[in-house]
Amino acid sequence: MVKTIFKIINIKFMIYYPDEDSVFLLEVSLEIGARKFLDMGTGTGLIAIEYKTKYPESYVVGADISQEAIRYAESRAKDIGIQVKFILSDLFENINERFDLIVFNSPYLPDDGMEYDPTVIDRGVVRRFMEMAPNYLNPEGKALILTNNLTHIQTEGWKLYRSRRLFFEELRIYMYLKTGF
Repeated sequence: MVKTIFKIINIKFMIYYPDEDSVFLLEVSLEIGARKFLDMGTGTGLIAIEYKTKYPESYVVGADISQEAIRYAESRAKDIGIQVKFILSDLFENINERFDLIVFNSPYLPDDGMEYDPTVIDRGVVRRFMEMAPNYLNPEGKALILTNNLTHIQTEGWKLYRSRRLFFEELRIYMYLKTGF
């Protein structure tokens, strides 16, 4: 288990609180390493900030659809003294570059009408990310998406890379590897 320097002090807005899934994706991300790293759906900035801490020479970007999340992540990075670029973006809408590693702790629970935290419900975001991410990878770049056993993966080129069983679900990380030029 990764020990993080990150501490959540007070989240007042609709920002996903890092949990076992975030830590699992962080652990796998840190094993891979990359010079250019994008944390899609950065939320509190946990993964982006921890990644930059381990790989200080890397260029790290965190993107999120929530202005509150971006403000919070920027504040956390500043407090810790870590240089991460944060961008307000609906998936890749405002991303204009390619990366060696893109990770996404996606909202992966099916929209079954139950009342969940809305930051965890998949309303087509998983499919959209999996279709778009390969276009933002450098040659030999990798993209990782974290889902669970209830998420139906139907996008070609993605392979199950790692899984972890929890009490109530199985977390799954799928990988896309961009080969060639």
